[in-house]
Amino acid sequence: MQTELVRIFKSAGKLVDKKEGATLEKGDIAFLDFSGEIDNKAFEGGKAKNYELEIGSNSFIPGFEDQMVGMKVGEKRDLNLTFPKDYHEKTYAGKPVLFKVKLNSIKEVQLPEMTVEKLNELMKTQYKNLDEAKEDIKKRMDRNQQEHANQMNTMLLTQFANEDCQFSHIPKSLLDREVNLLYQQFANQMQQIKMSVEDALKIQNQTKEQLYQRLTEQATRAIKLVLVLEEIGDLEKISVSEAEINQEIEERIKEISNNQELPKEQYDAIKNYFVTQKELIESMLTNKKVVDLIIKKNLAR
Repeated sequence: MQTELVRIFKSAGKLVDKKEGATLEKGDIAFLDFSGEIDNKAFEGGKAKNYELEIGSNSFIPGFEDQMVGMKVGEKRDLNLTFPKDYHEKTYAGKPVLFKVKLNSIKEVQLPEMTVEKLNELMKTQYKNLDEAKEDIKKRMDRNQQEHANQMNTMLLTQFANEDCQFSHIPKSLLDREVNLLYQQFANQMQQIKMSVEDALKIQNQTKEQLYQRLTEQATRAIKLVLVLEEIGDLEKISVSEAEINQEIEERIKEISNNQELPKEQYDAIKNYFVTQKELIESMLTNKKVVDLIIKKNLAR
């Protein structure tokens, strides 16, 4: 929790020079010159002057930042490394590389005073004290972790539903509705970046037919998962109460408002929107309960 608070305050921190004679440590900001060689030859993108690098951020290939730890300002060092086998630039993947580095300066982040007033300014919130903030941040972090775990488990269940389950048929009306929904989402995403679907397809070198084929495959996988979850939910008699739906709606409103009290008119408008999505929220909560049940039963084995 303290680490998360520091991360938030760090966003408003100032870079200051470390004291003279200090060595480079993880968390420090290094300003360095570097040049890389593969087979004694320079390569594209392998050279920079006074580059800013946070040590420990893992921005560079494995070993680069670790081997810099302990350096002093003005020091030069050769780093003998190897590009990862799965490196995005296939030309360099798996190859040994020599980086010659010179450390120009070491800076550290000077945090502002950690007060609730400053935190509210940074997060656009209205916490009364740091204890209230910590409690709320912990809830958000726990929720994010749970959502991530649910996404991973849903991915595994999707694989199970599509590879190990047999379906007599998928209703065409259901498939068409899901494909149209996915198409509309794609079109909206393109609209946000001021691009038409047709122009996007040209860039991707795809036809509209190929797009619909891809969306149909995606929709089929999603529907199979929902059908499996619904079947398990029916067998296990899993249901969601009105109180649970209302609690979920309130939690979503809190997230949107960043835990601030909204004007009644704005609050009512947001709540009314979620009420129109009640059936979708109920389905989502039911499926979550099913996923949780499956995980619980697997852990008990």
